[in-house]
Amino acid sequence: MAESISAQVRFCPVQESELGRINELCNIPEIAEHFESIPPVSMEATMALWSYIQSGIVSLWCMHYKDRIIGGAGLYSQPPGTRLSHSATFFLFIEPA
Repeated sequence: MAESISAQVRFCPVQESELGRINELCNIPEIAEHFESIPPVSMEATMALWSYIQSGIVSLWCMHYKDRIIGGAGLYSQPPGTRLSHSATFFLFIEPA
């Protein structure tokens, strides 16, 4: 019996070596239209995201299907010392079919 697609999808914390693929995904028009950034998103901007990930402001997981990154999911923490500091924004993006 064939394994279902959902059983083949796995989420893993993003690695620095995967930021190039994340940058590609962020520049797909169907994905980019839902982000705050204005495309084209430079690789330098994506590398800046890595510093936020390392500091704990952003959590990002890559969505892997077979041997390919097809999307991502994450949390963006709200700044400390504000009314929203106990909350985070969740985001999810998937490569169009």
